[in-house]
Amino acid sequence: MMGGGGFFMIFLWLLPVLLIAWAIKWFLDEKEKRQSNSDTPLEILQQRYARGEISNDEFEKIRATLNRG
Repeated sequence: MMGGGGFFMIFLWLLPVLLIAWAIKWFLDEKEKRQSNSDTPLEILQQRYARGEISNDEFEKIRATLNRG
């Protein structure tokens, strides 16, 4: 009888710990997904050039700097 109660107590303590660990892992995975979807500096530069925010000379100068980097 005592063996079953001991198992139940371990289960009651282990369940919240596992749920917290799962929640932390899920949160970190979601954060990584959001970060991996962000554009690279070169993609941002290309978008700015496409919108006409920078000239061709500025684009080439910045792209050369990014490629060195």
